[in-house]
Amino acid sequence: MNIAPTELLTNFSKMDCYDYYDNETRLIIQELEEKKVPIDYHALILTQIDEILAEESDKKLSFIELVISKQSLPSLQNLINHFGIEVLESNKYLTVTEYFKRNIAQLSQILGFYSTTEELAQNSKFDAVRRIEPKYPIRKYQQSCTSELWHLYENKEHRALLHLPTGAGKTRTAINFICEYLRDNTHKSVIWFADTVELCEQARNEFNIAWESIGNRGMGSFAFYSSSELSLSGINEGFIVAGLQKFRSQESSDKASAKLILDNFKKNVGLVIFDEAHKALASTYKDIILDIIEKAGVNCFLLGLSATPGRKTYINSEDDEENQQLSELFSNNKVTPIIDGYVSIIEYLIEEKFLSNYTILPINYDNSETVLRMHSDFENDSKLLNYLADSDLRNNEIISTVIAEINSPHPEIEERPDALNQGIVFALNVSHAKRLEILLNNAGIKSKVIIGKTDSYQRSVAIQRYKNQEIRVLINYGVLTAGFDAPCTNSVFITRPTSSLIQYLQMAGRAMRGPKSGGSKNCRIYTVKDEDKQFNNMYNAFKYWDTSWKSKK
Repeated sequence: MNIAPTELLTNFSKMDCYDYYDNETRLIIQELEEKKVPIDYHALILTQIDEILAEESDKKLSFIELVISKQSLPSLQNLINHFGIEVLESNKYLTVTEYFKRNIAQLSQILGFYSTTEELAQNSKFDAVRRIEPKYPIRKYQQSCTSELWHLYENKEHRALLHLPTGAGKTRTAINFICEYLRDNTHKSVIWFADTVELCEQARNEFNIAWESIGNRGMGSFAFYSSSELSLSGINEGFIVAGLQKFRSQESSDKASAKLILDNFKKNVGLVIFDEAHKALASTYKDIILDIIEKAGVNCFLLGLSATPGRKTYINSEDDEENQQLSELFSNNKVTPIIDGYVSIIEYLIEEKFLSNYTILPINYDNSETVLRMHSDFENDSKLLNYLADSDLRNNEIISTVIAEINSPHPEIEERPDALNQGIVFALNVSHAKRLEILLNNAGIKSKVIIGKTDSYQRSVAIQRYKNQEIRVLINYGVLTAGFDAPCTNSVFITRPTSSLIQYLQMAGRAMRGPKSGGSKNCRIYTVKDEDKQFNNMYNAFKYWDTSWKSKK
């Protein structure tokens, strides 16, 4: 049954309606009546319903009483039937009146108003204070880094290196700087160089996410790496991620048309990013950078990214020439956050749970024979590495340590019931990686090997299975030291001897994502003790190359 709003007001007299008009409405109606204008009194009273029923006064209750009292018996019965009101035959009008006093919203709906007065009142309110969370936030220390980069840029400093620990968000910080640059500079391109597919993909995906949130216009995102067949022809604005090997191959082309395309492309580059900047001194890479800067003009800005802003460890505490050359390439401008009250940014990041609290543990074995064989160039001694890879004594200790770590209860099991220990093993060589894979799987630990020659699809599948906790251990040789982000990792096993602090920090960093970065509160870094010298302090390691970057202050 449909009840028309005016039906409930059919028996309202002119004076009944007048009682509920405001004074101004009454005066205007009287003026119109004097001019013989026909007035629909019932229609006018309907416009006052919201105000009448919203009042907390006797006026609201008296209006409900009047509406019900004016109904004919058939009309009253329609209301009773429609709403299923239980009434006594001798007291219908009173019962229906009391029902609508308790259910004002239903009466309002019959009169043509479907939103309750409470809902309307709520919608009319506003928050005096509201916190708006950004879709692409950066942390305070990242903000300070981007501010310092802009300060350098605006003061005509054209080169800088961003120095943040692994897991502290170098990529995100740089992408924020890039987006700010592209927002302010139309018809300019940004090119991001990296030497692995993983690093290229990471950068491009991060930019795509960021620009959707903080971009100010449509922008091209271009992939010039791996098997991409992209041509750089005609690109005069956008974000280009380029694999160093692919770009170098293009540079080496003898075709005049290819050289012309590259030269035209370089003219519109305003910002050059070099990921893993400690590799930028390689002559072919350095030549690529300097040529772009030369063709792009004086305002082109070079930004390097690195957790390890050096080339080599020092000998006898003397400055190393290559470290100085790296510093000079980036005009001696190293941007790294300084947090008041903390010895190191790493201490701050661990306390704030951006990084995991680390424990460095040795994998001990009888290394007396190994120590006798060690020498200054042991990392390039294939015979020594093969000897270590074949050592049953050494391998048994590695396997026992991995099994014990992976099978132990996760330290955060009470907070995260589904949490499992997962680890990455850095092997000596390909043969060693395969040997460890067989031994671990044979012991019931699901493991998978990834090496440089692993098919890209198979590599991607293995990594995804690891992230899904279907594989508990990834064993690799030469591929997962950089550009690999799996916060589920809470242990690493460094089984290859290294004198390179750069390599050590990169390997250790795979396990150091903290809770606020999707990782664990605590992580363990296991290192096979082949010699007496060991890296053991991340705070000191992060600041190791500071003396090569002379302060300009």
